[in-house]
Amino acid sequence: VSTDGSKSTTVKGAGFPKFTNDSKYCIFQSGSKVCILSLGSWKLDSSTVADQFVLPDDGSEQWLALKIGNGFILKNLKTAKQLNFPKAASISFNPVGTHVATKFADHTKLFELTSGKETMLSKENVNHLKFDSDGRQLAYTTGTDSAVVLHYYRIGSTEPIVKVNSRQLMAGGYLDAYDFNFN
Repeated sequence: VSTDGSKSTTVKGAGFPKFTNDSKYCIFQSGSKVCILSLGSWKLDSSTVADQFVLPDDGSEQWLALKIGNGFILKNLKTAKQLNFPKAASISFNPVGTHVATKFADHTKLFELTSGKETMLSKENVNHLKFDSDGRQLAYTTGTDSAVVLHYYRIGSTEPIVKVNSRQLMAGGYLDAYDFNFN
């Protein structure tokens, strides 16, 4: 229903609705399709077959990630620009929607969505990737339970700034000098 009550639409079987940050689109799952409802024109695009979708928490560029088979397609809802990530296992937007970390089977990359610049984060399997609330830094782990390495990366850096292995963590006090500012 529109805010003034003049328009409404019903889609049977629709689930998991999410609004873009600017409230111009409502995206939802309907069976095997991801549907995009433009709230200005009330145009419904239900042509995309996808397993799931992901939106950034506060994305000014209005990127939408679609999980399709063994990869992801990122679509800019404002410009219709698309970025393809075949064979990507998972993606994580930073909260402001300017970057996306893309995890593949044997490496993880960070992509700046406006310029397309990519940075190799790791040539190892990455676990537990987390952006800070401002989207300017992230931390992730590599290794196994018995040999975990924590990596800290600030966007714009050429490589991780801090690497801490499980032995250093067990020694205690190593991280006191760093302010990670994570939520």
